[in-house]
Amino acid sequence: MTAFCELPEETRLLLAGILLFAAATELALGMYRYVCSGRWNGCVVPALVILPLLMLIAAATGRATALSLPWMTIPLLSLGTACHAVIGIRRERRHWLSRLSPDSVRETLDDLNAGVCFADETGRVILVNHMFDGLAGVLIGNHPQTLGELTDALETPPDCVEILPGRMYRLPDGGVWRFRVAKVAQGVTQITAQDVTGIYDANCRLQQENDSLRKTNEQLRDAYEQLTDRIHEEETLRLKMRVHNEIGASLITISALMDGGSDEELQTQLERLSDAVGYFRGAAEEDDDGVRRQARTLGVAIHTEGEPPKSGPARGMLLAAVRECVTNCVRHAGGNNVYVKISEKDGSICAALTNDGAPPAEDVTEGGGLSALRQKIERGGGTMKIISRPAFSLILTFPKEDDL
Repeated sequence: MTAFCELPEETRLLLAGILLFAAATELALGMYRYVCSGRWNGCVVPALVILPLLMLIAAATGRATALSLPWMTIPLLSLGTACHAVIGIRRERRHWLSRLSPDSVRETLDDLNAGVCFADETGRVILVNHMFDGLAGVLIGNHPQTLGELTDALETPPDCVEILPGRMYRLPDGGVWRFRVAKVAQGVTQITAQDVTGIYDANCRLQQENDSLRKTNEQLRDAYEQLTDRIHEEETLRLKMRVHNEIGASLITISALMDGGSDEELQTQLERLSDAVGYFRGAAEEDDDGVRRQARTLGVAIHTEGEPPKSGPARGMLLAAVRECVTNCVRHAGGNNVYVKISEKDGSICAALTNDGAPPAEDVTEGGGLSALRQKIERGGGTMKIISRPAFSLILTFPKEDDL
């Protein structure tokens, strides 16, 4: 193979240019390593490669004939050097992009949509991102230097900043920010600022809606109370009308019959009057002492087994039933004792009322007293059942007080 020194001068200059290009790539590798790492130790290998290349370039461009290397060695050496430089630059770039540097930390903090500030153990601010720097400009008017001036500004902010509950502040632009101060490492204090404008405004709207609902509930409560009063007035009016229609009419008819009328017609009117009086007696409020006093007056003893309701509508319904059974025991059965058995079943109160009088000759039909009692019990959410055989029995069920 032809030696390098035997080549024409133009060819030797061309190969020298190739060597110079290879040396330039190796120089670029050394400079890139220094820029990325900031240290000179990464430039040692490129310098050791460039030195022999420069010697070859000097020999190729001079008139020395001692360079007897085969001419193919020059392009192969240049190609290898260039490949080494390109591979080294790519490897160094990947390493530089993947490592965590102070600049990358700062850039990451600046990209946050929250404010971050760090101070050392002496209170000196060592790191602050762009977002917090802008907030500090509003709070203290300049770039933050110490932790103390930031905490003082948070305690007594300027007049343009409104203090809100929960360490939140409304800035002049209308934004709401929450600031938090915490120790994050040995001697390092962190202050964070979070934009909570959307959350705060949503809470304010929710509070307004709650206030509106509270007012609406109060209006509904007043309306219910007025409705209850109106229902009570209507019931009183119906009661007065029934007094007028039934008792008044019966008394007038009886008065006329007493002047002249058959015994059958008089008995009919007396039964109607008795039914009407029985209705009003059942519609009245019941009292335990009153029921027992009436029973003693009629010569009837009341025997109770089980725990009766202590208060509420269920107790009133049970007393009304006992009063009616005491009256019917004397009037229809000729008995002297009324038995009341109370129990609980499936979350309801059950009461069975019987007497020691004569069994009814035929099925019991509801008159004024029993009809009024059924209406009272059913209005209270209970049920009433009459058993005629083999002996009279009144079965009642009431909802417990918790279910009323």
